[in-house]
Amino acid sequence: MKVSISGDKKIRELLDLIDTLQEKKGFKDALAEGALVVVEEAKERVPVRTGALKRHLHVGGYTRLTPEFRRRGRYGALPAPKGQGRNLKMRIGSTLPYAHLVEYGTRHSRAKPFLRTALDAKRGEMIAMVRKKMDKIIE
Repeated sequence: MKVSISGDKKIRELLDLIDTLQEKKGFKDALAEGALVVVEEAKERVPVRTGALKRHLHVGGYTRLTPEFRRRGRYGALPAPKGQGRNLKMRIGSTLPYAHLVEYGTRHSRAKPFLRTALDAKRGEMIAMVRKKMDKIIE
């Protein structure tokens, strides 16, 4: 799933300061805190059969933020954030092999979106959280 935060002028201005902010670990932590808002909402929306998918939802590189996350067999955590500046990518979701089948559906089962709907519902709160955390870093 790809999220673009290009419309918010204040966020764009703050992203211009990223090169200096990235020296501080707090920048990626601020983005992770914002992403966690979406993960928590997705956990409320995900269909639960065994609960494995719900427990496996997390922010890539920040499994410590979701203490209920457990490695399932060979399916570990999502990769840590990659890129720099405006190209920094933060991943949320699960590495379980059936997560995308639940989200998008198959020919035989209808889609039960939980990540997209969580993002749509919490986009404003996520941006506000990132903005608040970044303001603290800048001060």
